[in-house]
Amino acid sequence: RNLLVRWASDADPELADVARAGLVVLGDDGALDALRASAAKKGATSAVDELSRRLAVRQATFTPRPVSDDPALVCSTCGRTGADADHMMLGRDAILCSHCTTAIALDRGRHKTEDPSVHCRLTGHTLLEERALYEYRGIAIAASVVDNSLGLQEREEVDRYLSAW
Repeated sequence: RNLLVRWASDADPELADVARAGLVVLGDDGALDALRASAAKKGATSAVDELSRRLAVRQATFTPRPVSDDPALVCSTCGRTGADADHMMLGRDAILCSHCTTAIALDRGRHKTEDPSVHCRLTGHTLLEERALYEYRGIAIAASVVDNSLGLQEREEVDRYLSAW
């Protein structure tokens, strides 16, 4: 984001417009106004309007939270309930169990997607906001969600070990 802001202000006009478009994708309304003004000078406002229209359907991002005490939750990818998993990652419009995050982590390369139109169903993030997105059983999942779940599993394992002492 910082690099895009710098390019939008310091780069040549074409690169500045590209940087502004990137900032628009990240939700920067000021960049959208600047991009519209630049496009108006070139007679290309319809392209900016189309970009704005496509991004308007994008929902706000969400920070998934782990839940371990609700047996009524059901994983969006495998159907396990909260009682069948160490924890569930509750997201914007999907739920992911600890078993599925482990399966993704074990074979990240196979599940990785490069499709720029894909949004994580738990966070709403795109590839511009995440280092990776994974497609698992029809659900897009951000690398940060997988990493957060794995970290939680490691902490739970340490707690189990220490409590057995």
